[in-house]
Amino acid sequence: MRKTGGIKNADELTNLRLKFGDDIENSRLSLAEATRAMRKISGMTQLEYATLLSISPRTLIDIENNHGNPRLSTIKKLAEPFGLQVSFIKQA
Repeated sequence: MRKTGGIKNADELTNLRLKFGDDIENSRLSLAEATRAMRKISGMTQLEYATLLSISPRTLIDIENNHGNPRLSTIKKLAEPFGLQVSFIKQA
């Protein structure tokens, strides 16, 4: 597992959160990108984040690398800490 790169200060964290929210709202992130962004915003390693979500580290690594086919229950676990819901949306 590797470290997240470390968020330097509160302004950087705020900017990451705002960009993430905008990217999510405008459907600009893949599942892999969104998962990695949420973990980095949380300031956790892959092992720490997987433990928080009650999923295996291998599952998290696979999702972040856009591999595998996660179950709906796993995707819901990814969304929960950020108050997100899994749903179908109409593409523009």
